[in-house]
Amino acid sequence: RPEGAPGNFLCGVSPDADDDPDITVEDLDHVAHHLFDEVIWPSLYKYAPVFGNIKVTSCWAGFYEYNTLDQNGIIGRHPDVCNLTLVNGFSGHGLQQSPAA
Repeated sequence: RPEGAPGNFLCGVSPDADDDPDITVEDLDHVAHHLFDEVIWPSLYKYAPVFGNIKVTSCWAGFYEYNTLDQNGIIGRHPDVCNLTLVNGFSGHGLQQSPAA
């Protein structure tokens, strides 16, 4: 999607399960750069050849937040604080589901 200044785009991908080991916060300093060249760029180019000369200007790694039951958000009352409702875990579904929350 377009992001920030004109001509800048944001894109991402989750690795395949066999290429997605359990990690810690410290591991987030190591971005899997090969995923752009092997997965993201070919898909962008296939559907929009104008991206043929696109360049990566920055990158980051982060956690994909979801529950392991059905990979959707979790909504519920806080166990100790009355009148506090927690709405968590909408990574990837945020724009689709969070308005209903």
